[in-house]
Amino acid sequence: MRESRSLKPPAPRLLRGRRPSLLRRSPPLLLAAALLALAVCFAHAAPAASAQQAVEPPGAVTGLELTATAGSVTVRWSAPESGGAPNGYIVHIRPEDGGVGSGRTKTPRAKKTEVTFERLEAGTTYQVWVRARNAAGKGERVRAAITLPVADALPDSYERPLEVINCYDLFSAAYCDSFR
Repeated sequence: MRESRSLKPPAPRLLRGRRPSLLRRSPPLLLAAALLALAVCFAHAAPAASAQQAVEPPGAVTGLELTATAGSVTVRWSAPESGGAPNGYIVHIRPEDGGVGSGRTKTPRAKKTEVTFERLEAGTTYQVWVRARNAAGKGERVRAAITLPVADALPDSYERPLEVINCYDLFSAAYCDSFR
């Protein structure tokens, strides 16, 4: 038996007098053209939007306040009153006698003006600085120092109950008294 294979491409469908629409033929091409037209329209509005962005770095933060417990420091501040609007802050803490790299840094966004550093050593003095930042640069650092209190002793009203147990061996029988 002989098999015959045709090497000719299949015959095109007849359109019966109709022309295919651009939408049926290539929707991705139509979408790309529409997006290009929108991009051209918005390209002219872009310079006006960038002119409204910060043209100068923010000023120094105000109202820096530090609160300490035996193992943490909470830092609070207010937004700068001068310069460009900040889009975030840089808050740094390090031990007073610590060298470069011995501290910790947090970078909250503009709406957050309070951070807490935990797991710090009680009785140690820490240097803290805060500065605002935006696309134009960084503001001036505002510095403060705080000494963490030593861990509080147990209050006088807290006393652990005393329990004394006396055991006697009376003729091989165990006998115990418990006193509170």
